[in-house]
Amino acid sequence: MLRPAGASAEASVAGTPLVGRTLGELAVREGCGVNVVGVLERGDFRAWAPELTTTPRKVLVMAGWVVGDAADLDVLERSRAAGRGGAAGDHP
Repeated sequence: MLRPAGASAEASVAGTPLVGRTLGELAVREGCGVNVVGVLERGDFRAWAPELTTTPRKVLVMAGWVVGDAADLDVLERSRAAGRGGAAGDHP
């Protein structure tokens, strides 16, 4: 049985090819199906804007709906409970 679940996650861009690109260029929603709602940098939140440029200290804040079977959603919930964030398709 499929069931939807709201999910949120944070992901650092440090050490990735995402550093130095604008949020508009990343096109995360189109590529991954989640929305970047903003970025955190040193505890300060900035809402999504296409011209916001990523730096190694910025953390993407994402939200979306996950649809999967019970096993997939259980993996997501365990990952979130363990403080690892989690995203659709994460598996141990």
